[in-house]
Amino acid sequence: ARPSGPVEHQQYVRSRKLGQVEAQVYADLTHRPKISVFAQNWSQQQKDAAVMGSAPVTVFERLYAVAQERAVKKAAMPTTDDDGSDSQHSLSLTPGSIRRSPPRSVPTSELLYSDAMDRRERHRNMCELIQLKDEELAREKT
Repeated sequence: ARPSGPVEHQQYVRSRKLGQVEAQVYADLTHRPKISVFAQNWSQQQKDAAVMGSAPVTVFERLYAVAQERAVKKAAMPTTDDDGSDSQHSLSLTPGSIRRSPPRSVPTSELLYSDAMDRRERHRNMCELIQLKDEELAREKT
């Protein structure tokens, strides 16, 4: 069915172009996803665990197991600094070692507000200075 009027013709041309663009986009896709080696191994482990009768391991259990292994390795490995001293007393980022900064005498919100007001005042002063220089230059030209 060919379009009869100019509006219908524009709609017809537009829908054909849209169809061509969509066809090109879908032609670029293979619809054959690649499964990574890691995913294949993980899937096989899940199948093996199911055959053995154990419940599948959740992501939380896997992360916890990895964290436990690292903690055991870290505890078993004596570390020394470059100068030969034991680094047990050096800074490390463990949850218990992170300390909060001391409380401020002025709340952060007030610091931010006063900083914004200072910036606004400096901006006004610069604008006035520029305006004065412009007026001075205009007087010199006349």
